[in-house]
Amino acid sequence: MKIRTPFYIFNKNLFSNLLKRYMEFGDVYYPVKANDSNLIIQAVKENGGNFEADSIEHIIYLTKKGVSPDKIIYSFPIREEEDIREAISLGIEIFVIDSVEEYFRITCISKQVKFLLRINALENLTQVFLPEQSKWGMTLSEAKAMAGMIETDGNKLFGISFYLMYEVNQKDAFDVVLQSIASTFSGVHMDVIDIGGGINIDTLERLSALLKDVLSSVGAKRIIIEPGRHLVDPCIEMSVSIIAIKEVFNNRLIFINSGIYSGLLDVILKQKRFEIIDPNHSEHSILKDTIICGSSSDVSDMIGVYMIRNDIKVGDRLIIKNCGAYSAVMQTNFYGRKSIRMVVSK
Repeated sequence: MKIRTPFYIFNKNLFSNLLKRYMEFGDVYYPVKANDSNLIIQAVKENGGNFEADSIEHIIYLTKKGVSPDKIIYSFPIREEEDIREAISLGIEIFVIDSVEEYFRITCISKQVKFLLRINALENLTQVFLPEQSKWGMTLSEAKAMAGMIETDGNKLFGISFYLMYEVNQKDAFDVVLQSIASTFSGVHMDVIDIGGGINIDTLERLSALLKDVLSSVGAKRIIIEPGRHLVDPCIEMSVSIIAIKEVFNNRLIFINSGIYSGLLDVILKQKRFEIIDPNHSEHSILKDTIICGSSSDVSDMIGVYMIRNDIKVGDRLIIKNCGAYSAVMQTNFYGRKSIRMVVSK
């Protein structure tokens, strides 16, 4: 039976193989915010993975699906008191914090919490960032003082956490952050170093010797990895159909039955250029500059300019590659659109 577009195609075998590759380097905590599809949650569970949750809603979602609370990190460092209480009541023990205020807010409720101190990974980078891009994480000196406070209070320092966001393009960024952790926290014993986001398998392989040195320096036993985009993006693509073709002021426009409000919002937020495949393209195809537009009435609903074959027609399908992360979870109900379904590739 032919499935009506649009729909996501999940390559479960590829996902499982990538997940296992990441597991060769450390404990994988999948960031649920990247894509909370039940198909992905189950695939992580089946392969023995763990989960990183930003919200109490995702913690509840995971526990209802049978995920043990000891396999969940509550990672967002700012929470309402009610959310802290509910997470603790559900058995969550590992909390990421980046302020003294959050530490006291949690310890007033429970003394059985393991703390991951989030440092500001941008502190020692040479790349220049906007002030609002540095809103999470403590300075290294603040984190070291916080580690001392936790030890003095008799609470548990679980480890150091950092996150390198999508916009970081400094080639040695991971090296710089890891070396700063080793030098700052040498002799401060902890269980883990938590690498949140942005790291791929090639970088982990390159950093293997440095990672061992950092673990040794701080007395940690293992690495935690939180791969989002690099794990999910290659495993999910979107099948869409062309619903209209127009010529406007000598520009060719094609309209697809998806768009920025249907999972492709990263075109706007991250200036991402999605790879788009035409299954009927051949070496003999004549290509033409084409503006690909979404199906909403918003003038900004445009995917970009691509070289598309001249004889493409309404009803033909296109495949949008690498749209597994921050796609389905960021779809809106603008103009009454329903969520796009996901199928598993055979």
